[in-house]
Amino acid sequence: MNYCLIGDRCSIHLKKWESFLSARGHVVYYVDTSGSLQAGTEATVISVRFDRIGKILIPCQMLRVAWFVLKHRIAVVDVHYVGLNSLVSFLTPGAKQVSTCHGSDIHTDPYRSRLLRLATGIALARADHIFVSGRPLSRELKKIYPMIADEKITPYSPGVNLDVFQARAVGTKKYDFVSTRLMQEKYSILPMLDAFIALKQSGVAFKVAIVVYKPNVPYLEMVKAKVRQGLSDEVDFLPELQQEEIAALYNASRFSLHLPRGESIGLSVVESTLCDCFPITLGHAAYLDYMDATDMIIAKSNNASDLLEALKTALRGDFRVLKSLKQSLSKLHS
Repeated sequence: MNYCLIGDRCSIHLKKWESFLSARGHVVYYVDTSGSLQAGTEATVISVRFDRIGKILIPCQMLRVAWFVLKHRIAVVDVHYVGLNSLVSFLTPGAKQVSTCHGSDIHTDPYRSRLLRLATGIALARADHIFVSGRPLSRELKKIYPMIADEKITPYSPGVNLDVFQARAVGTKKYDFVSTRLMQEKYSILPMLDAFIALKQSGVAFKVAIVVYKPNVPYLEMVKAKVRQGLSDEVDFLPELQQEEIAALYNASRFSLHLPRGESIGLSVVESTLCDCFPITLGHAAYLDYMDATDMIIAKSNNASDLLEALKTALRGDFRVLKSLKQSLSKLHS
């Protein structure tokens, strides 16, 4: 069967879907929204763009995607990260419609404009099936879009590789704190740095690793400027890492920082916990599908003052991973 994924082809979540489908004999096509590929570089891939010009040309891009689906006789079109990505899937002749929600798309994209929220609602309502990454997101989706039938929604887990993410003996921890999330505003990097500046001013010594993962370039420049203001000796920027390298980094760190404004399933929280790296979070409900609140330090908000208190709490105590992940953790094995 020919199966088309619409979304960021660089996303680890889409790569997992591609591997899953290919292993079962399906031919996977892409409508890539990452902006990193030129149209026509591969026969099974076309790219669309959502910059200023791309948004103006959305009707043309819809027709282009429709022709791509028709030309390759695609049976299923699966839109990942609904919102803008949903718009280009509206004209897909003869194909079954699937929407896969990861959480950040529901928390951010539909609220950028009323039109986008309406388009997201229409896309979800007309979908033949909807996959959501975790039970909490399923409940939230129904609350936002009550017109969606319950039988159309299936929670799933993207999966944690338990062969990679496990505690290993490393001796002395190299870093006190590590951040591996996207280098984007919604992951609260700037207020986190403000909290670190205040911590340094209180006389506390520490070391931080920040992975520069899929950066929003203007935001990254703001982050680097903030580090130059007072954290040059405390912060190490690391390039994008493979899973094995991330696991090694967690094992070499005492605390991991997971501070998004919204979260779907929060696998990185589970991954760091498995590597004996205690998580500092904002306590999103998604985590509690797999972990107890006692397995993490929960900041009251992503304001710098509240994050500072969480950092101080971490450094005051002897926090060790409690190994009390629920039995459902075994379902995360990929």
